[in-house]
Amino acid sequence: MKKALLFGGGNIGRSFMVPVFQDAGYVLTIADIDGNLLDALERAGKYKITTCRDRGTEDRWVTGFRTLNLSDSEALHHSLLETDLVITSVGMRGAPAVCARVASVLEERWKSGGPGGFDIVMAENIPDAAEFFRTHMKKNLAPDFPDEKMPGLVAASIGKMVPLLRDEQRREDPLRLFAEEYSSLILDRDGFKNSIPESEYIKPVSPIEAYMDRKLYIHNMGHAAAAWLGRSRFPVRKMIWEVLEDKELRDDVSRAMMISGEALLREYPGVFSLEDIADHVNDLISRFRNRALGDTVQRVGRDLGRKLAPGDRLAGTLSLVRKHGLEEDLFLKIFEAALSFGNHFDADEADREISERYEKAGLGEMAHEYSLN
Repeated sequence: MKKALLFGGGNIGRSFMVPVFQDAGYVLTIADIDGNLLDALERAGKYKITTCRDRGTEDRWVTGFRTLNLSDSEALHHSLLETDLVITSVGMRGAPAVCARVASVLEERWKSGGPGGFDIVMAENIPDAAEFFRTHMKKNLAPDFPDEKMPGLVAASIGKMVPLLRDEQRREDPLRLFAEEYSSLILDRDGFKNSIPESEYIKPVSPIEAYMDRKLYIHNMGHAAAAWLGRSRFPVRKMIWEVLEDKELRDDVSRAMMISGEALLREYPGVFSLEDIADHVNDLISRFRNRALGDTVQRVGRDLGRKLAPGDRLAGTLSLVRKHGLEEDLFLKIFEAALSFGNHFDADEADREISERYEKAGLGEMAHEYSLN
């Protein structure tokens, strides 16, 4: 059977990447730095994913995986020499180390006449992930290493929502994961150098940029907008589904997502249709309202410094909307709600500081700071 090496045994890695690529016929090795997690997985030989639906939950046991501690350099080197596919889910901080590890075996694989090339599926929230990985791998390769021997670099748009475990759930079963039912993995068709894995859950697309922007400017923006508007209008409601029970708020979030979708239609003509966008928005609103996910307003709206940054979900959406001459007033209202998000007992310290600056500086100066005017 084909072998896949997964860097990162966190929520997305284990709840999404492992079952999807097992379905595609791969034997998965989960590689991580968390020795306690790996020991627990090794002892149990299985873990449970609970699919959360409003109509009830469903448990799935995942078995048949292997584990590898990233501190075991010899075992990791051997696994990289033999793998057919690398999957990463480690985040911006962990990705450079993964690139260095992968680069360390590239010359050996081809010079030895051993297994041929492999692809890297980057399940990462990293802008232009392919260029990021390519740059960091080349830092660890000889200057004359040929580009044609580089792995295929496959960007992924991750739309699956995986809530954080509550303390009592973690104590009950530290290996258990919760996730929504949605399981489509959107991959860059043009990034593959080898055969594309086949699974009903894998959706190869081109151009991937259109789908990455759809994820950021419709899904991520809409989710955050629900949290920011929700806290502004209903500060005592803690759950995303609770604030979306209000029709006026729900309509505002849907309208913002549809305006963003209209901008994407103009930015990527021929990729989506208006019907595609409307169906996507309606599906997302339904998923956001999933009570069984237990998603909180605080979790979805926090980290303002990153989420309000230029090019991210709100500023990037507004820039695209302005580029195509569409309505922008609603996004400025969402920005105001975001700036007040830290004025709440639940807020993180960094978010409180942003809200305090807003109270002193005013909307115009904050809009300038975040490149919105």
